[in-house]
Amino acid sequence: MRPPCPQMKLMAVVLMLASPTVFAQEAPAELSMHGGTYPNTCSAKGKSSLKALLAEKKAPKTSSLWSAIETLLCSPKNTANEGKIMQLLAPTLTSRYEGTGEEPSEEQVPASMELAQKLMANRHVWNAGIQGYDTEIEVQYFSNEACVDGVTFTYDAKRWRITKFGGACD
Repeated sequence: MRPPCPQMKLMAVVLMLASPTVFAQEAPAELSMHGGTYPNTCSAKGKSSLKALLAEKKAPKTSSLWSAIETLLCSPKNTANEGKIMQLLAPTLTSRYEGTGEEPSEEQVPASMELAQKLMANRHVWNAGIQGYDTEIEVQYFSNEACVDGVTFTYDAKRWRITKFGGACD
């Protein structure tokens, strides 16, 4: 068997670099902004802290909610994970966004695979927090230096669904 030619080696390198899983791994360990430094929430310590915040909310079926939150925030974008998020989406969701000096915009958006892909944070999550109680839990986090994003999970007596999402940017 003869060794691969230089063009084949180059093609293999190009294909590896173009692989989405290579880029999915690239989230900075820290985010510096407004004079502070925040660790990535998808680190082991960050996930543990976020899971503890969720436990304080006394929500039903917290293990399935935690799995949904962890997939949404910390899992790489791939067909399997996007499918999991798609199954969590309510048929129609409320979207709310605002920018500095702008009026907030709110609209109803149908569930779609494109939306599921957009909502996945892909490990770009810093200083995440959990608000709400009982059957409505909101997860908020910095997705970069200028934007705070959020997703609301609502429990419908059977399972958790993503019913709202949005963000605000400077």
